[in-house]
Amino acid sequence: MFELIITFLFILIIFNLINTLCVNKHLFIDLTFQQDHKNLTNKHKVPITGGILIILSLIFLFLEINYINKFLFTLIFLLGLLSDTNKLSSPKVRFYIQILIIIIYLILNETYINEIKIYYVDNHILKFFLFKIIFTLFCLLVLINGSNFIDGVNTLNSGYYFIVFLNILFISQNDLIFLETYNLKILLIVLSVFLLSNIFSKSFLGDSGSYILSFYAGVFLIDLFNQNSYISPYYIVILLWYPAFENLFTLTRRLIFEKNKIKVADNLHLHHLLFKYLNKKFNNNMVNTYSGLIINSFNFIIIFIANNYIYETKKLVFILALSILIYLVTYFYLKKK
Repeated sequence: MFELIITFLFILIIFNLINTLCVNKHLFIDLTFQQDHKNLTNKHKVPITGGILIILSLIFLFLEINYINKFLFTLIFLLGLLSDTNKLSSPKVRFYIQILIIIIYLILNETYINEIKIYYVDNHILKFFLFKIIFTLFCLLVLINGSNFIDGVNTLNSGYYFIVFLNILFISQNDLIFLETYNLKILLIVLSVFLLSNIFSKSFLGDSGSYILSFYAGVFLIDLFNQNSYISPYYIVILLWYPAFENLFTLTRRLIFEKNKIKVADNLHLHHLLFKYLNKKFNNNMVNTYSGLIINSFNFIIIFIANNYIYETKKLVFILALSILIYLVTYFYLKKK
C-alpha cells in the first residue's frame, strides 16, 4: 500500500508539472472549447494532457510490455495527438492508419478473438486466421472510435475505463480470474490522477488519450479472456458495451436518418443530450461533470451486477440487452425533451 501511495504522489506531481508547462507554453491546448457541451466549463484554454500521462506511464512504469508494443502504443497515441492539434484532420486517413497499426499489433502478438459462444461462428468462421483478424480488427475499431465519441463531457471516458479496470481488479482479487495486477494498479492510479484534474476541467483526454486508453483496454481484455477462457466472452462485452454501442448506434442513426449530414460533427450522442437537459435544469459550471458521473454511475451498476455472473452467458446476454434497452429509452426521452 505504501508503494502505491508513493506512486500516486509521484504521478500527481509529474502530471501537474506537465499541465503547468503546457498551459504556460501554450502546448497541446484543447481546440474544441467552442462546442456547446464544453463552453460552459471550458472558457479558459485547457491542455490535452491525459493521453500524455497514460503513454508516459505505459512506456516507463508498466512491466512486461516489449519495445515493439510500446512503439505501437506510441503510434496510436501520436495519431490521436495529430488529430488534437489539427495536423491530421481527415477522419478517413486516421481510420486507415488505425487499421494498419492494429493489424500489426494483432499479428505480432497473436491477439485474436477466438470465440463468442455461438457454435457456427466459433467452429466455421473464427477458426480461420483471416476471419479472426478481420473480426478482432472490427471490434477494436468500434471500441476505439466509440470511446472517442463518448469523450465529450468530463469524467465520462476516463471514468468509464476506471470502472472497467477497477472491476477487473476486484474479480482478480477474489480469485475469479488469473491476472498479474501490477500494470492494472498503475493504470488505476494514472486514471485517478487524471480524473482529479478532469473533473474540474483542468485537463482533457482528447483523441490522443481516447485512442491509447481504449486500444490498451481492448487488447488487454482480449488477452485476459484468452488466458481465462472459462469465463463468458459476454462478460468482456459488458465491460466494453457502452463505447461500442455508442459507436454502432450513432452510425446506424446517421446512416438511416441523417445521410446528408454524415460527414458533419454530431452533437446528438447520449451525453450531449443529457448535458443539454441538465443545463436547462441547473445551468452551473459542474453540469458537464454531472453528465459524465450520471452515465458512469449507471455503467458501474451494470458492470457490478455482471461480476456475479462472469461464467453465465445467458444471464450476461440478458444484462447486456437490458442495458441497451435502458440506453435507448433514455436516449429517445432526452431527445424528445
